[in-house]
Amino acid sequence: MITDADMPEGYRLVTATGELLLIGDAGQPDLFLNAELDKDGDAVFSVRAEGRESGRRGIVSGSVPFDLMFRHYGGDVRSITSWWSDETSLRIYQTLLGEGATIHEAASNTWTALQAQRRGFLAVLVTPLTASSPDGGARVQFIRTGVGE
Repeated sequence: MITDADMPEGYRLVTATGELLLIGDAGQPDLFLNAELDKDGDAVFSVRAEGRESGRRGIVSGSVPFDLMFRHYGGDVRSITSWWSDETSLRIYQTLLGEGATIHEAASNTWTALQAQRRGFLAVLVTPLTASSPDGGARVQFIRTGVGE
């Protein structure tokens, strides 16, 4: 489990329990990493790296929040789930879909996928948020290859 001492400069640890992790941007309180590890080892997370009002990017971005999440949960993570509704990975996903990629190809070539793949989470399951509009957002789950097989 991580502590305040593990926070890089500009990061603020808000909550860290066995299941919950909330890390904030010390300079922009509306930017954060929010994660919850469920009983099955699924780390459900969201990152807000850009201010909704200001559009300004904060320090809580890149691989650092992901690295902190994995330091916190350690080997208990069996899968990673993110709900894409208005973030960088969604924009990349939508662009790739518009260029003719399949849903799986598009999800596998996002920032979130790169972070997951670096840690051995190679299988991807994508559930569009609305069946009528697969590019409108998605629930994306990355599963560590070889886990539970």
